[in-house]
Amino acid sequence: MIKKSQVIIFDEPTSALDPESEIKIFKKFKELSEDKVSIFVSHRMYSCHLADKIAVMKEGKIVEYGDFTELLNLKGEFYSMYQNQAEMYISTEEVGV
Repeated sequence: MIKKSQVIIFDEPTSALDPESEIKIFKKFKELSEDKVSIFVSHRMYSCHLADKIAVMKEGKIVEYGDFTELLNLKGEFYSMYQNQAEMYISTEEVGV
């Protein structure tokens, strides 16, 4: 089904998966989406670096648009979300807890 389509849309395709399975799914998604229009909705920042372009939405509107590096450099909504998720991976020793 996916291979025949020219447009692929996934909405939170890995939300219930463990991190290792998630990485496998995103790698396969990247492979299957070659030469196609592909859209995936995700709240996990890891997957964003795989995208050619990222649309950041807030309250139903696109508030930022660009590639991963461009959006980090803006230091806006995307940067804030990225930082918040990155902080969850800092060990408790590093943050003094």
